Amino acid sequence: MRRAARMLAFFLGYCTLVAAVCAAGGAIFALASSRATAAHAIAWAMWIGGALLVLLVGQSGSTTRMAGESRIVVGGRFVEGSDRPQPTSPFVLIPAGVVVIALGVLVWLL
Repeated sequence: MRRAARMLAFFLGYCTLVAAVCAAGGAIFALASSRATAAHAIAWAMWIGGALLVLLVGQSGSTTRMAGESRIVVGGRFVEGSDRPQPTSPFVLIPAGVVVIALGVLVWLL
């Protein structure tokens, strides 16, 4: 139970961070431009930011492929010590991006 609460707090923290960055970008655009209201600019920024986040994290590559490409092969055999940890995609950012898109829709509707 405690671990689930910690994971939920971690996820909500990611969502808040992404939404705040997108909302700040939209607010800056609204201040600099007279073409959009603040709510519409923030909503569009949240849609665009959330979609870009989902696309970039989704296209970041397979950990299996990255592990295969990074190993050192000498004479057709893997060298010992070449199994160092590989970078992985922070999968939690994909649902966070979807939540930010949904928040952008709510901002647009309100």
